[in-house]
Formats: sequence, structure tokens, C-alpha cells
Amino acid sequence: MGDKKAPKVWLWPSWVETVGAMAASDAKISVSCDRCNAYRDVDIPALLAKVGPNYSLINRRCRCKLTPGCNGWNRFRYLHGVMRRLWDDNASDRWLALENASRREMTRLIREAGEEREKKRLRERR
Repeated sequence: MGDKKAPKVWLWPSWVETVGAMAASDAKISVSCDRCNAYRDVDIPALLAKVGPNYSLINRRCRCKLTPGCNGWNRFRYLHGVMRRLWDDNASDRWLALENASRREMTRLIREAGEEREKKRLRERR
């Protein structure tokens, strides 16, 4: 059998594929934070001016810009009857893996800091 590529499956309508397409179709896009739960509509004309028409929000996230001091992640959704996510399962899996690795590293650093404090305390007692 020859190599056959699987047909491309479109998860999103064409009018949300780029910021330019969103602007042309008057798409309603929102952004929300997974930590502080802040939510607001995206100003598409301002975003278009900043990043250009070919930029895509699909499978993108950024650190929270909705609440000062929040270090959560902002993710994007589009309105198509209901708010639908602009990320796929692969992006979710990748983001979860990054979060888990970050937590493991933080736990290791905290444990090492605790061990160093204990060593210092013991040295001071001598």
C-alpha cells in the first residue's frame, strides 16, 4: 500500500483562523484566565494593528494580562452559538505537561531550599 495522508480535519471555521479573518467577519473573540477566572472580549482592531492580519490565536496562550499580579494563562475562545475554544487536545496536553514539569521543578527547589535551611540551622547549633 502507498503512503496516504489522512485528510485534514478542520476544527475551526475559516473566519477564526487569522486575526485578519476575524476582523473581516466581525468575530466575537474572548480571552479568559485559567487561574483568576477573569474574562473579557478581545479588541480585534487593536490586536490586528499590533500583530498583523496573518497572526493566529489558535493554540496560543499567554501569561495573564487581565489581572495585575496573576501568573495564570490566558486562552482564547470564539463565539459560534456558544463560546468555543481556540485550542485543540494536543495543545492542552502540551500545556499540561509544561505545567506539571514546572510544578515538579518548583517542588524540587523548595525541597532543596528547606534542606539548605536545615543544614544552616544545624551548623549554627554547633
